[in-house]
Amino acid sequence: MTKTKKTRINVFLLKEGTTFQEAVEPDNNSQTTAYNENIRLVYAKSVQRTPPWLQRLFPSNTTELSVLQEVLINSTSRLLILSKVDDRLFAVVFGYGKSLLNSDRIETRFGLKTALSLINKDSVRFFDTDNLSSSSKNSTILNKKGGMNEADWGVSDILLKNVGGVSTNSYFGKNISGRDSFISSVEIDLNKLPEYLEKCLEVYQSNRYKTHFDFIDWIEPVNDGTLLDTLNNKMLDKIKKLFNIFYHLTRSP
Repeated sequence: MTKTKKTRINVFLLKEGTTFQEAVEPDNNSQTTAYNENIRLVYAKSVQRTPPWLQRLFPSNTTELSVLQEVLINSTSRLLILSKVDDRLFAVVFGYGKSLLNSDRIETRFGLKTALSLINKDSVRFFDTDNLSSSSKNSTILNKKGGMNEADWGVSDILLKNVGGVSTNSYFGKNISGRDSFISSVEIDLNKLPEYLEKCLEVYQSNRYKTHFDFIDWIEPVNDGTLLDTLNNKMLDKIKKLFNIFYHLTRSP
């Protein structure tokens, strides 16, 4: 019996209202083709280069170096698939396709929440965190009997960035992971892609992660430039008010 090959698929959800045009990073020399009404293929010509470390290995030009430069070539492939599902736009990247995606339009933590909605607390295999109080970064790999729960946090200054584990739903394959994007290995083609993305959206919108992992909402990063400016201005206003109060208190007789 022939074993069906699976494809590693890396999916981003884009912010509500994002258009096909807004999803693509401008000025990247890409081309766009309409596969159908709801799917666009965005791609860029592959660039071939000799590995930079090859020249450093040889102190001078030699016959061996010339031969290796002819056969050792790096090539970067970039493909971005944009697919509209239920009025939401998804971006699926292959190779270095993320460089074609407008990062300002990414729905942050989509992959994290989707993965945690499909992973039991005892089925977590790894997670990455940032400690905001010490600026330290940690990567934790758990054994088969491991798991993750609120007790692993204990304090409210730990930011969960990335998680991976065993899926409870075989439709998404066995091992899944999520950060901003959701990653799994499944049997897929362009005709099956809309159904797969629809199921991803259903899981994301279910908020099932809150059953065991609601603590990930204690701290959430802000990547939206407009929102960040608004929050910074509010913080500055509060600092000014506190300064004025302190100033008048110290000036009082």
